[in-house]
Amino acid sequence: MRHLIHRIISGLVYVALVIGAIQLDFTFFMLVAGLGTILITEYGKVAKVKTVRLLLYFLILIVSLGALYKSGESKILEPLTIFILGSAIVAHFFLLEKLALGKPITNQKRYGIFYIAHGLISITLIGLVQGYFDPVVTLYFFVTIWISDSGAFAVGNMIRGKKLMPSISPKKTISGLIGGLFFAGITGYIMSLYSEVFTTIQWIIFGVTIALISAAGDLIESKFKREAGLKDSGQIMPGHGGMFDRLDGVIFAAPWATIIFKLMNYVS
Repeated sequence: MRHLIHRIISGLVYVALVIGAIQLDFTFFMLVAGLGTILITEYGKVAKVKTVRLLLYFLILIVSLGALYKSGESKILEPLTIFILGSAIVAHFFLLEKLALGKPITNQKRYGIFYIAHGLISITLIGLVQGYFDPVVTLYFFVTIWISDSGAFAVGNMIRGKKLMPSISPKKTISGLIGGLFFAGITGYIMSLYSEVFTTIQWIIFGVTIALISAAGDLIESKFKREAGLKDSGQIMPGHGGMFDRLDGVIFAAPWATIIFKLMNYVS
């Protein structure tokens, strides 16, 4: 019971931080920089690599991105965005291949740049899809993952059944995955009732897709920990583990969410 209480309290603090910071672009960039610093430090322990250069690269990149956005330098911002998103997606395919084939993860320093740093930066790019910072779109991205995770946890514990990938994450079940996707779809529908940015079908498709990608990101982080012989990436969030544990699905889904939003915005 105490473990559950700690989990709920730390989760609520995290949610409150995100919702509070997301109201202004500057505070949200600062929050991502702070959480990213913690996550990168944890990644160094999990991947067993030094992270000083990686952390410096991340901080310079997020400050530069914020400065370019504020100054309106779209000619520089657009190609930089393409590089960040494209390199992250390429890294994802390599990681997913290793996950599917059961291969060990190597080149952790390289993945630190494209999977970790660019994944974190992509969180800030989601809200800039329409040329200005949109807190609604960014918040919906987070809410989708939060509800999907909660739905997967609840349905998985209730139904249980066949394990998803027992060698990587023994507690995750196929029923939990399906439950998470279902609740993400419902979230998309509810979002469509309050936002006219996209159609109902687009919101639902986005929710289900992001929930699925987030689940894959969760498995990728579990594989990193499994190979390092660790249960959690840290202890900063009681009941949840470390910041890497909390944001694993977020940093994996963020580049994809930005691209999907761009495509949906273009179609709309």
